[in-house]
Amino acid sequence: MVNIAYKMFVNAHTHMPVIGGPEHVKVIVGGGDGTIMWVVQEAERHGIDVFQRLHIGIVPLGTGNDFSRAAGWGGKNPPQSMLENDCKYLRKLVRSWSRGKPDLHDVWHVKLVVNDEAGKIVKVASDKSEAIMDCKAGFDFEKNRHKSQCGNILQYAFSGLKVSAGFGRDTIRDVVQGMYHGEDTDVATEPVFCTDEDELREKGAPRLRRDPHILLVMNIKSYAGGAAPRLWQASTLRYGVDPPRDGDLLSQPSHPGDEKLDVLTLRYAARVITGSLVGGRRVFSGAPLYFDFHEWSDADNVGFFNIDGEYYKVVNPKSLSVTHGGKLQVLHSKSSAAHQHHAHPDEVEDDSESEDDVAHTTSQFQWLDCVRWGIDSPR
Repeated sequence: MVNIAYKMFVNAHTHMPVIGGPEHVKVIVGGGDGTIMWVVQEAERHGIDVFQRLHIGIVPLGTGNDFSRAAGWGGKNPPQSMLENDCKYLRKLVRSWSRGKPDLHDVWHVKLVVNDEAGKIVKVASDKSEAIMDCKAGFDFEKNRHKSQCGNILQYAFSGLKVSAGFGRDTIRDVVQGMYHGEDTDVATEPVFCTDEDELREKGAPRLRRDPHILLVMNIKSYAGGAAPRLWQASTLRYGVDPPRDGDLLSQPSHPGDEKLDVLTLRYAARVITGSLVGGRRVFSGAPLYFDFHEWSDADNVGFFNIDGEYYKVVNPKSLSVTHGGKLQVLHSKSSAAHQHHAHPDEVEDDSESEDDVAHTTSQFQWLDCVRWGIDSPR
């Protein structure tokens, strides 16, 4: 289906639209988030104004298919029999795409910088093998599976950003020094939270509540392959920072095209994979975002990152910024979660309940099996 979409792009570029013809071309992409962005990049490479000309539909053929789930197209791959019975199943899909309504989706740029001398980014495969992407500073990451190019940043545009630090024994406080509302740590930048005691005193910055292991930065309402589809909606009663910058944070809605990122903390990985799908703690809603990281004199600072379903071990990170990179128009089905702002009452947890009762068992990390290493932290 990607090849078909590509031909449609070329045709849209080389032929003038007929009078009275459609203003937009509906392009159906089979794949996950990375495939969608590859199609977008190919369109732009051929001079097509993606936002003005394309309505992008999705056939879920990725791994987690969170983008597809959030747009209402589900997460299951189409059956192999989709072309049987005179393409009955495919015809049904075409009808659903025809009824789909376009909605805005933000595209985000992620820039990750590591220490020039001691920093590295290690990609973790499903078999737990590790591959150093660039031993010096980073890499220019393209999800189209092409060979990575050397560089000093990690830059990737996509719709659902998930940055998870501290999957191991360390917590967010051990890895992240601070998070700021801005593109850097200039004077005008507002700290969302700090973990450094000096910065807490000097800047009067908010403090992280509890001691969370996971920090989530999201733009779509699906996470972990649909295992946690309503994290933001269910997180309506608990703050992740004290005091929050926005007094109305708990009532803030979420939309993939509002030019905002939704930031939450989870105390344990089990908050996602146990029977309970309660939310996390709300930290911030907005963009751009900037993170800086601790520099330890006696040990490496090791953080674990999950970006769009890909896992990385990052050694001695210096900074990470997330900036807005444009918009797409994505087709949504009638079951889209884009405008669903409420979770079932059973999924909403009030602040009186303790998170310390969550069992510390190995099984709670089974879904993160590909990022478990025997790393002993000297801190």
